[in-house]
Amino acid sequence: MTFQKTVQQLETLLEELESEDIDLDSAVDKYAKAVKLGGAALKQLNKIEDKVRVLKVQGDAVIATEML
Repeated sequence: MTFQKTVQQLETLLEELESEDIDLDSAVDKYAKAVKLGGAALKQLNKIEDKVRVLKVQGDAVIATEML
């Protein structure tokens, strides 16, 4: 699942949780799903951050080499 899809699902759950028509059991279930999705989103962000770091290091190396 993409990061964007994960965020969309989190937003949907939030809207449902904010509804005044939701019963307690459904709210707890949706909250549990949101917690899992939040963890998944954090993992996805960490992976993206790692990729950006690698690209930055590679880019810095290319610039340093070109300056020589």
